[in-house]
Parts: sequence; C-alpha cells; structure tokens
Amino acid sequence: MFEVRLITRDEIAAFIRVHSMVYGRHPSEAYFRQANERFEEQRDIAAFDGDTLVGSSVIHDFRLTVPGGGVQRAGGITNVAVQPTHRRR
Repeated sequence: MFEVRLITRDEIAAFIRVHSMVYGRHPSEAYFRQANERFEEQRDIAAFDGDTLVGSSVIHDFRLTVPGGGVQRAGGITNVAVQPTHRRR
C-alpha cells in the first residue's frame, strides 16, 4: 500500500529529484533554494513506497466562478510525475 500525503520541508529535494528525473530536467542549486523559499505557498503532494518518494504532484490554489455568481476555492493539479518503477500500480 502506498502512502499519499503532503511533503515536509525535509522532503523537498527528493520531491524535486523525482519530478526532474521523470521530465528529464537537471535542477540547479538555485532551483532547490527557490523551492525551499516558496514551500509554504504550495501544496506539494507525494506518494511513498515505504520511505521512498516515488510520485509527485503540485496543487495550485484557484478561484472557480459557480452558477449564481459565487466564487469557490478550487485546486488545480499539475506536474504529476511517477518513477518508472511504480507506474500503473
């Protein structure tokens, strides 16, 4: 069984490594610093196989206009990445 939850600040580097590996990117030290600085502003979700981070995604906050003129908060999921060893499980 996999655990899916928000990451902690200590898991930022592993989160970025999974995402970068899947998308063929090579993050710089500056990117790791920026991710750490904006950590409180994002909701980064990861899937774990035991202690190993194997999947990642980010939820951005949006506002959604609903019938009648109301506005509701909504989450937009983006940047979904799963290690090749754990796909289709």
